[in-house]
Amino acid sequence: MNIVKIPALPGAKTVVVTKIFVKAAEKVSKDAEMFAVETKKGTKTIKSPYEGIVKEILINEGEEAAVNTDAFLIEEAAAEIPSETEVKMPVIPGAKMIRIGKILVKEDDSVTKGQPLFQAEGKKSAVSVKAREDGTVSAILIHEGDEVPAGTVCVRLSAGLQTAAEEKVSEEAVEDVQTDVLIIGGGTGGYVSAIRAARAGKKVILAEKNRLGGTCLNVGCIPTKTLIASAHRYEEALNAGIFGVQIEGTVRPDMEKIIARKDSVVDRLVGGIEYLMEKNHVTVMKGTASFENEKSVLLKGEKSYRISFTDCIIATGSSVMRPKIEGIEGRRIMDSTAALSNKELMKTVTIVGGGVIGLEFAFLYRSLGVEVTVIEFLDRLCAVMDSDISEEILRIAREKGIRVELSSKVTSFKETVNDSVVTFYEKDGNSLAVTSDYVLVAIGRKSNTEGLGLENTSIAMNPGNRGIAVNEYMETNVPHIYAVGDVNNRIQLAHAASYEGMIAVDHILGTKRPFDQTIIPSVIFTMPEIASVGLNKAAAEKAGIAYHEGIFHYTANGKALSMNETEGFIRILADENETIIGASMIGADASTIIASLGICVANKLKVNDLEKTVFAHPTTAEVIHEAALDLTGGAYHE
Repeated sequence: MNIVKIPALPGAKTVVVTKIFVKAAEKVSKDAEMFAVETKKGTKTIKSPYEGIVKEILINEGEEAAVNTDAFLIEEAAAEIPSETEVKMPVIPGAKMIRIGKILVKEDDSVTKGQPLFQAEGKKSAVSVKAREDGTVSAILIHEGDEVPAGTVCVRLSAGLQTAAEEKVSEEAVEDVQTDVLIIGGGTGGYVSAIRAARAGKKVILAEKNRLGGTCLNVGCIPTKTLIASAHRYEEALNAGIFGVQIEGTVRPDMEKIIARKDSVVDRLVGGIEYLMEKNHVTVMKGTASFENEKSVLLKGEKSYRISFTDCIIATGSSVMRPKIEGIEGRRIMDSTAALSNKELMKTVTIVGGGVIGLEFAFLYRSLGVEVTVIEFLDRLCAVMDSDISEEILRIAREKGIRVELSSKVTSFKETVNDSVVTFYEKDGNSLAVTSDYVLVAIGRKSNTEGLGLENTSIAMNPGNRGIAVNEYMETNVPHIYAVGDVNNRIQLAHAASYEGMIAVDHILGTKRPFDQTIIPSVIFTMPEIASVGLNKAAAEKAGIAYHEGIFHYTANGKALSMNETEGFIRILADENETIIGASMIGADASTIIASLGICVANKLKVNDLEKTVFAHPTTAEVIHEAALDLTGGAYHE
């Protein structure tokens, strides 16, 4: 076995992995491009010094790693590598792009001539693509739901079937273990489920192939908010004169130190989760899990284990979705993961997507002095919020100097010779373009089901394979198997994953607590923040609920004025029985204030309950009381 390391590069102790060009089980030749890294001095493509098969990929795109870190394991002895055949997408009459349906095999499967490998769907017909000869599946290069043209290489087969002797050796290398509850995935849904089940006396194994904490902790909520906190401090320093504070000398952001602080916060929290697993007697096993059947999972890591379980919770989360846009593979096209490790403070950036992730980065970068352009396909920002909140954040964004292009469709990216990117887009029938140092594509995530071996079970998927289908108790159609968090695609929020995990464990323990989406708050960490819980106006109207509203503006709140943060408003909705059914707000401290309103919605409190509550003065939370008063006889201070 040969190891490919991240090479020592002049002046660099660490590098950022920007792109991985190969996949596990893929055959590589000597000098084949393996991956690309970026340092202060530019981007370098690393080539393979060996010929062989990629046995394991030890790095991730967007990850910062030290030089000399192990990156790939390559099995050598080229003479022993079986010859391979490529299975290509056939021509389907009338279809330029062909959709991948169900994939019927997995890597390392032995297949015989004529055996169906996957389904291909045109507009008018569908076919099963079959193996033309006996072999072993060495690589699957497609995903269910992909659309590819005819001639695309979809599957690679190594010549010859796996021998009985090879199967015996593989079988002997697997250690059998048993547990009450197996949890696949160590993110917010997984580790919270593990703690809850372990505290109830269950024997729990948590399987995770990467670091504990999942997307939220490692490349999502926590690192993003840590960067936003740094941007807040910089902006406050620039505006200190408003408060009578004079700062001498140049104030500037240091991206090296900002990223380093972000990494230290993440590392500390990951260590905290590791401690919690030990404290609660949860067994953490590293490796990639794949169902063998509905009662056992094969875990492949440094060692291989067959884990038999009574109940299983799938909590594998989601990953960045890369749309099919020409030029999106360019080295200056980032996703949110890569952006979180980018130590270069660019002068200009184009952000594709005006949803939660896109807007948070837009305000973050703008606060650091970057010229920002946001291109959004829909006709407003934050489409899930009330229209007047969308209008308010649009007004504030433009006031801060963020250029926003609505009702615009990105068509392609082109890199220039002077290290910039041209983003081409269409708006109102016109072809337009904007040039920037980098592009951040932030338009959604997809559920992580690939490689789980779901084809070896009868677990059902949502329509269009958009996540695993579950009932109100997070149970799949297989009674003892559950799916929580982003992987079921109900609502992609970290705290929703934890909530769903607790529901699943409670059901395993015999308590039925149904899922209630209306009690899950949503927060967008723009500047100012946006938050909501329960029903907004559009949802109430769609449900046919008669409601009335109470509104209060931050301009009339004393604490907001003292902080110089008077933009925004709060809205509380109550039904005809005076029960609080929802709240939406944009303004200072919205991410914290919304928790109080979540308590109201979850416990079906009445407007009178809020009216009778005494709020400390001066605080931004007083906006809740004033909006409640506006529901009855009118706010006192507006």
